Amino acid sequence: GRIDWAWKRATGRPASDAEKTILKDLLKKQQARYAADAESARAFVATGSSPIPEKIDPIELAAWTQVARTILNAYETTSRF
Repeated sequence: GRIDWAWKRATGRPASDAEKTILKDLLKKQQARYAADAESARAFVATGSSPIPEKIDPIELAAWTQVARTILNAYETTSRF
């Protein structure tokens, strides 16, 4: 549901099945990446001025941040039609 919500908010349309598959695969890869290097996840989410929510797992936050960055960098969100 998060991927659907984020894609719709960013692009104004539902994600296709192919887009959802790509983003789900990215999420799984990022979760594995940060699970193998939790310190990297903590360092990544510590960047910026917003505090890290106490009840949020840094590994999940880092993985979802990468998915959000990918959505926001999609062609549809960076160009005007």
